[in-house]
Amino acid sequence: MIDKWESKEAFKEFINITEKKLNLEDISNAIKDLYLNKGDLPDLECINILKFFDEDTVLLKDNFWQQVSIYFLNEFQNANDNQSEKYTYNVIVFLSEFFIQGYKKSIINFIQRTIVLDTRKADKQNEWVRSFEYFLLHVNPPIEIIIEAISSIIQKDNFFALSKEAQRSTFYWWLHVIWIHNPYMNHTKWKEIHEPLKVISDEALKIGDIATQMYIQFFAYQVLGNLFQTQKEWKNFNENFNQLESNAFKSLHEKPINNSFMQKKKRIVFVKDRVVKNSPYKVEYSLFYSLMNDEKFTSNYDLYVLSLGYIDKAPDQIKEIEKLRSLGIQVVAPGQIVHQEDEYYDHLKKALIIREWFIENEINIMVGCVNGYDIMNFLFTCRVAPKQIYWSHGDFQYDVDGIDKRISHFYRENPYEYEKFDVQILDEFHKPEEEKHKAEAKEIRKRWTEDVILLGSIGRLVKLDNDEYIQTVAKILEENPNTIYLACGTGNEESIKQKLVKYNIPKERFLFEGFVNAHVYGYIIDVYLNTFPEPSGESANEFLKKGEDKFIVSMEE
Repeated sequence: MIDKWESKEAFKEFINITEKKLNLEDISNAIKDLYLNKGDLPDLECINILKFFDEDTVLLKDNFWQQVSIYFLNEFQNANDNQSEKYTYNVIVFLSEFFIQGYKKSIINFIQRTIVLDTRKADKQNEWVRSFEYFLLHVNPPIEIIIEAISSIIQKDNFFALSKEAQRSTFYWWLHVIWIHNPYMNHTKWKEIHEPLKVISDEALKIGDIATQMYIQFFAYQVLGNLFQTQKEWKNFNENFNQLESNAFKSLHEKPINNSFMQKKKRIVFVKDRVVKNSPYKVEYSLFYSLMNDEKFTSNYDLYVLSLGYIDKAPDQIKEIEKLRSLGIQVVAPGQIVHQEDEYYDHLKKALIIREWFIENEINIMVGCVNGYDIMNFLFTCRVAPKQIYWSHGDFQYDVDGIDKRISHFYRENPYEYEKFDVQILDEFHKPEEEKHKAEAKEIRKRWTEDVILLGSIGRLVKLDNDEYIQTVAKILEENPNTIYLACGTGNEESIKQKLVKYNIPKERFLFEGFVNAHVYGYIIDVYLNTFPEPSGESANEFLKKGEDKFIVSMEE
C-alpha cells in the first residue's frame, strides 16, 4: 500500500524509518529530523502513517508539537483564499494534534478543517484532494469518527456561522469524497444524520433562506434515500423534508399557467433527475419505445424528457440522450444555464428557470419520474402544467402539493390511489450480448464445483443490510450445506459483515462480489433470494429473463 503513495525522497526515507520503528516517539523524531529541523514542511502523505495506530495509542508529552500546532493553526486561519496552502498547514496541525491529543480528536479536527475548503479551487488531480482521498483509503477511520466530525459541523449554530461557500463545500466533500469511499458508501450509520439535517433544513426555512434549504434537502435525499428499506422510512422523510419544503414553495409561483392551449398536439414532459442508464431509465425507455411506435399516440402527443441536470451528482450521459432522441423524443435541460456559474449553483434559480420553460412551451402534462428531490418538489408545488402526474419507482409515500394523479409499473402498500400499468422491458436491456455474457459466466462459474448451488442477489447491498434478511440467509445456508451466497453490489459491506458474524455465517459461504455485470451474474446465480422488506426491482426481473432454470424465492408478508 505504502509504495503507491506519491512522495518525495524525504518521505521515502521517512517510510523506511517508520516501518522499522513503529512507535509514536520514533515517528515524531523522524518528522522533526527529516523535515522541520531542516526548515521543510512534511509531505502530505505523512498523515497516512496513522494506519499503524488507533485510539489506544499513548500520547506524547512534547511541548514542541504544542507550539507547532499553535503556529500552523494560525497560519491555516490566515491563509485566506489559498486552498492548497491551507491544506498543507492543515496536515501539519493534524500531525501535531495526533502526537499530543490522540487519534480520534486529531482526525475529527482534521476532517472539520478540510471539508470547509472550497472545492471549486480544486479538482480530482489536485495534490491536496488526492491526499485526503489517500488518507481515507489508507487510514480508513471508523465511520463513527467520520460521522462525529460531520455532525458537529452541521449543528445549527456551527453550520449557519459558515459562509455560503463553506456550507456548500461541506456537502461537496461529504458527497464526492467521503460518502463514495467504499466502507462508508450507503452505510446504515448515515441514518444518524437524519435529525441534524432536518434541524438545519428547518432553520433555513425559518430564516427564509430557501436556496440553502433546497440544497440541504437535495443532499439529505441523496444520502438517506439510498438507505431506505421500508415505506415507513419514505413517509418519515416526506413529512420531515418534502412537505415542509412544499409549504415554503407556495408563495413562489408568481406567473400562473395557461389552461387553454391552442397547439394541435398535447405536450407531455417526463421529468428526470438526470438522463443516465440506470434501472428507472430502462423501464422508462421501454415505455417510450412503445409509445413512439404507436401512431395514435404520436399523432396526438409530443413527448419530451426534461433533465433536472443535477451535476451535483454527475452529468447526463450523452449516449443515452441520443438514444432517446433517436426515438423522436425531445430531450431538454433548460436549467443548465446556471451551471455556467459553477458547481455551487443556486438550486432555486434553476427551479425558477425550469418553471419558466414549462410556461413558455405551454406543456399540457408533466410526469415526475423522480421523487423527493428539491426541484421536483418545487415543480409540483408551484404547478407547471394543467395535469401533473407522479410516477413512483419505489417511494409510494411521496406527497407534496400539486400532484393530480399517481401511477406506477408495480405496487407497494400505500395510503393513496395509484393506477398500475404494465411495461414490457425491451430485450436489449434483459438480454444484451447474450452469448458473450453466457461465455463469461461459464468461466466465472468454474470457481465452484458443479454440485454447489449459488444463491444470491444483485443490486445495492443496503437491501440486504437488515437482521431479518441475513438471519433468513443464515438458516438457508445452514440447512443446505452445498449452497453459497453471492452478494452482488456495492456499499454496506462492513455493516453486513458484522451481521454475518452475529448469525454465524462462514465468510467463505457469503461472498461479496462487488459491482458486477448483472447480465453475467444473472447466468451464474442459480436461485435469487429476493431482498426484504424492500424487494429487488428491475434486477430481479432481468434475472428471470436469463432462462427457465432461473428461480426467485421471495418472502411473503
